[in-house]
Amino acid sequence: GDANNQSDRLAINIAYPLGLSVAQMSDTTSSIVADDPQAAAVLAAAEIDNGDVVAAADCQQAAAFKISNDLADIDGRTLEHEDNQNPAVSVDLQHIYGSDKAGPAELLELRRVRYFIRAATNDDGFALWRCSGYPMTPPDTADYCAGSDDIAELVSNVDAMQLQFGIADSCDSAGVASYSYVDALEIDPERNTDAVQRNNALLQTARAVAVRVTLTLSAPNIPGDEFVVNADGSRGGPYRQEYSTVVELRNGCKV
Repeated sequence: GDANNQSDRLAINIAYPLGLSVAQMSDTTSSIVADDPQAAAVLAAAEIDNGDVVAAADCQQAAAFKISNDLADIDGRTLEHEDNQNPAVSVDLQHIYGSDKAGPAELLELRRVRYFIRAATNDDGFALWRCSGYPMTPPDTADYCAGSDDIAELVSNVDAMQLQFGIADSCDSAGVASYSYVDALEIDPERNTDAVQRNNALLQTARAVAVRVTLTLSAPNIPGDEFVVNADGSRGGPYRQEYSTVVELRNGCKV
């Protein structure tokens, strides 16, 4: 199972080109049709079908949607996007893809890469793990990497991972932003039962321009452990060191 030390999980959504263009939509609610003679074979090879999340994109906009039909029931290359609550209504993509005005549009497969803390394979503490290639649609349960074709233990002796969302508060004359940070746990309903506080934190993260990732690494079984003071004041635990890096998502300053 995952670490019980309240570590955060990092999920990165990635769009993979399928090499398929999109035929011009008749309106913003019409089906997405892959405009290629080999489209049905390409989609079948990628195992894309009912319930998967894909995206249509051109130089102006992009829209992710959940496929609501079995592709083989039509022609293997027509992707419908009906409303889950009302199947008689198609989700409005707010844009006509494939039009001459917006330029060529393409179909993208959306996948997730997840990083998380889990018990190490040698049963000695925790480690940083990654699973990738897993579809976006299943929920992030405690065993959310089950079925993934790529699960790997990356780094051993990683005790914890914490994420913080950076909000740009001010900018200096060189255009460098100063951040305040919102902890990821503040928006997690499993760890923060205060709905109002969660909502306020979520509104702040919508303005996030950076993410700070902090890993806590341990060095167990080295001489001098008895001098280490643990969080509870006891002695004898492993040496620990935090390493942090800030990844900018977008420019937080107008320069």
